[in-house]
Amino acid sequence: MVLVDCNKKQLDKLKSDYLPHDSEALYFHADCANEEEVQKYVEKTIDFFGGVDVFVHCAGIVGSIKEADNWSAGEIMVAFQTNIMSVFLNSKDVLPIMKKQQNGSILLLASVYALRGVPYHSLYAMTSHAILGFMKTAALERAHSGVRINAIAPAPTTSPFMEEVEKALFPSNPQLGREQIHSYLPFERYAEPEEIAESVLFVSSHRAKYIHGTSHIIDDGFLAK
Repeated sequence: MVLVDCNKKQLDKLKSDYLPHDSEALYFHADCANEEEVQKYVEKTIDFFGGVDVFVHCAGIVGSIKEADNWSAGEIMVAFQTNIMSVFLNSKDVLPIMKKQQNGSILLLASVYALRGVPYHSLYAMTSHAILGFMKTAALERAHSGVRINAIAPAPTTSPFMEEVEKALFPSNPQLGREQIHSYLPFERYAEPEEIAESVLFVSSHRAKYIHGTSHIIDDGFLAK
């Protein structure tokens, strides 16, 4: 296992709380949207493990909560760098390795916002749509290579990410933001990380060997409304 995070505190916590001390794992404090840093941790991964069986991309920012015509060019570029460029840079370095192996699974974490419009989230929705567009195109290009490429599109999930959204909605009382978002969801709660992880494990595994170029939706019926 290889873990990459730009937040060293969170990376250290994950290492100490969840992984056995004797586990065969690498940890990189790095920016997954920085080309040189991506190349370094991919190279070190190959040196240590000899290949890459599964690559899961789970990095992104939501940005501010505002109307579509209120974004600045700078805000747009920051979101594109984090949400889209990181997908491209990592896939660019991992795909040739998997192609040479004639085996591998790439899984990109997107969002249900990639499948419908959500007011005041135009930038996040736009970058989420872009992830699915990249996934579908890359999947068709690699259909005969032994490499599978898919995406997960979850509903809002319990995470620091959603805490930031809640604060953006109601800075003085984030709990109101949580209640508002819950009211949009049929189960009236967020998905839990473990619920998303179960699908990640399945779609990236050999049990899902015929699943390719798809968006696996985990949304408690949100898109059915």
